[in-house]
Amino acid sequence: MITVNLKIKLPLLYSIPHDSLTPDISSGAVFADYDNDGWADLYLLNLGKNRLYRNEGARFQGQKGQIHFSDVTDEGWGMKVGQSAAWGDYDHDGWLDLYVVNHISPRGSADKLYHSRMGVLKMCHIF
Repeated sequence: MITVNLKIKLPLLYSIPHDSLTPDISSGAVFADYDNDGWADLYLLNLGKNRLYRNEGARFQGQKGQIHFSDVTDEGWGMKVGQSAAWGDYDHDGWLDLYVVNHISPRGSADKLYHSRMGVLKMCHIF
């Protein structure tokens, strides 16, 4: 059960298994349905490698369900120190694109724009 300030008790319908996400140190997170499958996916801003997790949906046992995520981070994205991120469809093609603000470091972790083509995010080399 989750209790909020108004003393209203809400049932916890979903949980995330501990092995579904990596144990990174995170500085932020943004949810969006980047692949248009109806499930909110997760982008984590980490002190190291930022990660994109595809929501695989809920699996129910009785009335409770677990939401499972798959790490779909492109290995070519490299190490970053993420500070902020935002989803938006900048080219109006119906697929959400991702803009990530990274901490500037001697290694050159510059901000990145990831363009979505039918739910597959590819880094744009415009910065």
